Amino acid sequence: MKTRTNVSIDRELLETAKRYNLVFSSLLEKAIKSEIKKIEKDLWLKENRDRIRNYNDRVNDAGVFSDDLRSF
Repeated sequence: MKTRTNVSIDRELLETAKRYNLVFSSLLEKAIKSEIKKIEKDLWLKENRDRIRNYNDRVNDAGVFSDDLRSF
């Protein structure tokens, strides 16, 4: 469901965007989704940093289960 909101934007940028017939709501949604995705990725990496490090250490020490199955 869509909702209305007010946004302040640089006047010159707005005029240029209108000249190119840009759809503001679509651009804003894409930008917000992109920023949320970046924030959530950074949070996930921060929350899982120790687990990732432990896994990488274990693989470096013991290898992976398929090491003996590889033909290359």
